[in-house]
Amino acid sequence: MLDAVEPMNGAAWTQWKTLHHQTKDLSPWLTEDIRAEHLRASNHREPSASPPKHAFAQIWASVQQRRWKVLAVVVAICSLCILAAIPAYLPAKQPSTEPVPAPIRVQGIATFNDYAAQGDTVCSNANRSTTADNTDIFAAAAGDISRDISTGLCTGSQPNMDFQYNTSVCTANGGQYPSSNYIPPSCPPVAVQCGTCYRVDNIGLYGSSSNDRIYGSVIVEIVDACPAGSAQNYCKTDVPADERCGSNQTNSLDIDVSAYQNLTAGMNGGVVWDTSQPNLRINITLDVPCHS
Repeated sequence: MLDAVEPMNGAAWTQWKTLHHQTKDLSPWLTEDIRAEHLRASNHREPSASPPKHAFAQIWASVQQRRWKVLAVVVAICSLCILAAIPAYLPAKQPSTEPVPAPIRVQGIATFNDYAAQGDTVCSNANRSTTADNTDIFAAAAGDISRDISTGLCTGSQPNMDFQYNTSVCTANGGQYPSSNYIPPSCPPVAVQCGTCYRVDNIGLYGSSSNDRIYGSVIVEIVDACPAGSAQNYCKTDVPADERCGSNQTNSLDIDVSAYQNLTAGMNGGVVWDTSQPNLRINITLDVPCHS
């Protein structure tokens, strides 16, 4: 229950009215003071934590700090893309239209010699019937005045077929061989072209134009020369010049006797050479690799 309010007497009522009027007159000023105080209080508040930066802004700031590295990566990626796209715009590579050169083949005559028994050749590695310990490559000598396979003349040789060699040394075996003290000409290895290989294909018997069906092939390696100016060749007047390395119109190869069976393989598996066997007509493929 509320206490009873004592009623104001006349003097108290007069004082209250006077105070009320004074306060009412000051109210605008008080209001302004309150507002100013409120504003000052707002300005002195502790700043609140700023909201976190947007993710994109943070990424952009990181990029700015590393801009050269980022630029290098971008350039590298673009370069790779360009290089990958270039082949699609290039014209397709056309196959070469240049003809492959055909192997050079010449015709010649094959004579036969026992190099193992000879005991001496121009090329130091060829005192045997086969070369380089390869039973499929056979030793041979090239005629030094041959039309297509000669690389130089031995001492005393003349390419002129009408040249008259010194037949006074032809005293043995009815003038068909030189005397025992005869010194044969020298043939420099640089002229012989030691180590040059040819493919030799038998195309028939010497002196026969028919198909003799005795075909066979071998690889020969040049180990010696067959000099036209040697009395061991030009004394053999009973033998045609193209069978003794004496014709400048013939490509002469003096091949080891062990190759004869391979070259005549078409005749019952091949014929073993002896002095009764005929020489052969051959095709010579020039400058082939030294393997069979």
